[in-house]
Amino acid sequence: MEYALIGIPSNWHKEENVSSASDKNSTLVDIVKFSSHSKNTPDRTSESLDIKVDNISDIKPTTLAEYANGTINDLAQEL
Repeated sequence: MEYALIGIPSNWHKEENVSSASDKNSTLVDIVKFSSHSKNTPDRTSESLDIKVDNISDIKPTTLAEYANGTINDLAQEL
């Protein structure tokens, strides 16, 4: 298995295994989240990078491009 290094600013906060118990029906699992501020900071604007894993084994056969486009469309609706 190959590993890639991700350059994250040293002042960013790291949270691992951030999925909660209420997410048990979801196939999307949060692995790690990096954010530019701490939870204890009142600043509401921040940047973040979430790394997630999605189990798509029960989705009808799809290509990576179809899956990526669908995910991007879903995220755009949340904005």
